Amino acid sequence: MRDLFHFCLLLGVSSCVGQATDSSPYGGGQQTPTVVHPMGTPAAATSVAPADGLLIVNGVTITDGDLSLIYNPQPTLSPMDYPQEEGQALLDRAINRALVLGAAQSAGYSDPGTIDGTVWNRYKDHLAESFLISAFLDKEVMSGITVSPAEVEAWYLANIDQFQQPARVESSHILICHSGSRQGCETERTEEDALAIAEDLAVQALSGVDFAELAIEHSDGPSGPGGGSLGWASQGQFVPAFEEAAFALEVGDVSGAVKTDFGYHVIFVTNKEAAGAATLDLVAEMIAERLKTEKSQQAVSLFVSGLRESAEIDVPQPAG
Repeated sequence: MRDLFHFCLLLGVSSCVGQATDSSPYGGGQQTPTVVHPMGTPAAATSVAPADGLLIVNGVTITDGDLSLIYNPQPTLSPMDYPQEEGQALLDRAINRALVLGAAQSAGYSDPGTIDGTVWNRYKDHLAESFLISAFLDKEVMSGITVSPAEVEAWYLANIDQFQQPARVESSHILICHSGSRQGCETERTEEDALAIAEDLAVQALSGVDFAELAIEHSDGPSGPGGGSLGWASQGQFVPAFEEAAFALEVGDVSGAVKTDFGYHVIFVTNKEAAGAATLDLVAEMIAERLKTEKSQQAVSLFVSGLRESAEIDVPQPAG
């Protein structure tokens, strides 16, 4: 993952910075920063034809073929054929990559070796350069980046709304179906008989008979063989009647017979969590990784900006 992050920075430093979303991971889909594969959509080897240089960065020529191998989603097009903004973005990525590669080579980083397998025939040099760049950035630019517990806590408190989660309940149940049940029933049981059985099982569970054993022996639901366990569920995941009953119970309580379209249920609640923000301990690692990623993005962005300021970059204009 770290190598892919380096490549993302090189493919488009400015576009990588700030890609972490503001949405919540507990209902809004919190995402870690997007990672772009270094090869993009690689062109088939036969579709890449030699071409005149598009860029000259510190004396190193970058051709259409170079861009197609690494970045170009449409290998039949030159960056000059794209709309101006998109074409410029491709050129900027190529310049950034060439500059960091040059810096890495100047610092003594060398080719990490030949990649086994002829399948890499046209890509191995570019892939090797990418690993070289990754090693260089990791050691020379980002090795000193750290995130303190105080920074993590401060970010958590400032963004606590992102970590809200709904109430949850951990429960088991016994389902007794009948001939009118929504998904049918293997036995010719009337609804009245199903209700009587469910009520009797609830009495047995309340008197101390092991709930899991009752579920294994009597439940018609798919969770029966596992002792009736439904695991953890948030509000909104159960059908309304079941949810109302389950969330109304306290830990250790057993319900009476609860009617749903599936039949009659006896519910046993084993644990509950109130709605609220996830604890810092639960999300600290995720926050630390996010902050370290943001710091790394900023560090690489500044480094590449410095290289560009001192570089000689020549972008020949197309003839005509």
